[in-house]
Amino acid sequence: MELILVLIFVALFAVVTYKMAESRGRNAWGYTIGGLLLSPVIMWIALAILGKTPEKKKEDILEMKKVMMEDETILGQ
Repeated sequence: MELILVLIFVALFAVVTYKMAESRGRNAWGYTIGGLLLSPVIMWIALAILGKTPEKKKEDILEMKKVMMEDETILGQ
């Protein structure tokens, strides 16, 4: 029973690490495997310190501008 709980928590931590890395434009699989080998908490701290890649920041800004343009066209009608 304990083994199942441990495996569930390891899988949960791996998913959280994957999603954090993916949302920051980092190598999601690399950070996930690193988290499994070292510690998910260490990877979470590293991802928080490193932040988003410049490409991801640019992508987010463009997405935000697109949403704002859509809002302006809806409000302008």
